[in-house]
Amino acid sequence: MGNFGKILCLAAISLLPFSTQAQKIHESASLETSHLWRGLEVGNGLIFNNDVSLSDNNDHFKIGLWGGMATDGDYKEADVYVNYNNSGFNLAVWDLWNFSDGIPGNGKYFTWDARKTSHLLDAAISYDFGVKAGFPLTLSWATLLVGRDRGAANEQNVYSTFVQASYRLYDSKDWAVDASVGGIFALNPYDKDKYPGENNNLYGKSAGINDIRLGATYKLKVGKFDMPVSAQMMWNPEASKAYFRASITLINIWTYKETQIGKAPASITSWGFFVPSWLMANGKICLRAVAIFHKIESTQHQNDQHKHKKKRRKI
Repeated sequence: MGNFGKILCLAAISLLPFSTQAQKIHESASLETSHLWRGLEVGNGLIFNNDVSLSDNNDHFKIGLWGGMATDGDYKEADVYVNYNNSGFNLAVWDLWNFSDGIPGNGKYFTWDARKTSHLLDAAISYDFGVKAGFPLTLSWATLLVGRDRGAANEQNVYSTFVQASYRLYDSKDWAVDASVGGIFALNPYDKDKYPGENNNLYGKSAGINDIRLGATYKLKVGKFDMPVSAQMMWNPEASKAYFRASITLINIWTYKETQIGKAPASITSWGFFVPSWLMANGKICLRAVAIFHKIESTQHQNDQHKHKKKRRKI
């Protein structure tokens, strides 16, 4: 496992003690006609997405694995992330690894040298006003901190930044309609006099509005299962482009574990083929590390309860 993978595992181990004893494994998978991200069409054609995460029962702390792959193999991505969420406030750090053909860098997963890596380390913060104020507005800020965000010259990190405001226009039992506006800029752009051909940031040639979306979701239910279907249009004024995407959620499963979480439930094992094999391998390493820690915590908890019962008997 790479250094960042180790950091993620250690982060999960350090965060979970502050959660409740119950913990949750979440598995979701979806199918989409293209993968849109911050004004860009990262992948087109039929794409499978999959997310496996481990969190405390209240979803405050989470560590997860995300994978996406086009059916024709042109788009391939495998990410690792840690996330903190509380009362509408959300903080996330993602290791983004797109290993599709043509991506800058040497294409080797365990390379983190700034001039050679294919990774991107993304830090994002957001606040959802709907949680406390009942106003369905979310504001977010995300900056690329480390990785191949260095332009063609490959001389400096430009710290490409994406900011977004999203608003739920309509929400009912069956339907939801959402709209959003996003913009891009660099915190450390190249000097145009020295590097006249350089883009301002990873997402576009210049700073500006690059992601305007309008979408609708039908909250489809098949038996007891939620399988929402979405359609979304995205406009990119900065690049003068537009894209359309349709998607459907295939599974969305939570499994609660009170004591032992070392073994993945059947729901994750059966759907694991959506996730690249290395993701599952890294996932097992993280889950085992957390399971060992959780076992220690559970044993300590049982010992404390036993001591408490003895004291009560003496009284």
